[in-house]
Amino acid sequence: MKLTKAELKEYKNILLNLRARVSGDMTSLQDSAMSDQSLGAANSSIPSHIADAGSDAFDQDNTLRLIDNESVALNLIDDALERVKSGTFGFCTNCNAKIGKMRIQVLPYTPYCIKCANELES
Repeated sequence: MKLTKAELKEYKNILLNLRARVSGDMTSLQDSAMSDQSLGAANSSIPSHIADAGSDAFDQDNTLRLIDNESVALNLIDDALERVKSGTFGFCTNCNAKIGKMRIQVLPYTPYCIKCANELES
């Protein structure tokens, strides 16, 4: 059973809001990474403790991983919006089974039903 037009509109709005939030988070992380890099370059003539350099490297690595995760989430959200547009939203992209409403409510951008998601994780 396909989702109703009202349900599709609701999920589209949820996805658009989620996309805006994730895009904002990603922009903030990118700005933070850039300011951390410029601070490091500006203070390069000031001797620092090796532990500070390690902390800075860890923070930068962590920020880059978060940016990568946000990028993956944006791609999943964009793909879900395309499925809304094409009328295939709510169906597993792997087996075409209906994705449960509870799963869509928790992960509105998920492309997989629980069964396929579990199989793909294994």
